[in-house]
Amino acid sequence: MKKLKFKKCCLCGNPVYNPKAKYCLRCRNFTYCMKNRRINGKAAQRIKAHVKRHGFVCEYTGVDLDTENRASPYYFEFDHETPGVKRMVRLTCSLVNEMKSDTSWPEFRGNIFALAKCFKTGAKLKRRKLKYWYRLRPPVFYRESKHA
Repeated sequence: MKKLKFKKCCLCGNPVYNPKAKYCLRCRNFTYCMKNRRINGKAAQRIKAHVKRHGFVCEYTGVDLDTENRASPYYFEFDHETPGVKRMVRLTCSLVNEMKSDTSWPEFRGNIFALAKCFKTGAKLKRRKLKYWYRLRPPVFYRESKHA
């Protein structure tokens, strides 16, 4: 009797949903989301390599990512390491992406350590200037182009 061979997903190694397919359903959805968000080139290759090596885990925290429930705080998202710079995109969860919004990775990391120190010792939080914080004002490049 001939043993059936299943083709494996090139990202996670699970069986593909169709013999002609490259990905399983989960990875197909994942790569579709990357394409839809216009993450391509080296950033997409780097994210796919991360998934191949480590699975679907957050690059910042190492927490397992939810790939099905969009309402979950651990649903996968793509975060710009530096706001607006498209070549440095990281795979993260919704919770971390929301907390990090409008800050670069070094700013975010510094703020997290400052908060931890505040909670641990009761020290006051020192104000820091955030370079990419655009909540109440448009970015400089937007203001300059609008009036030019």
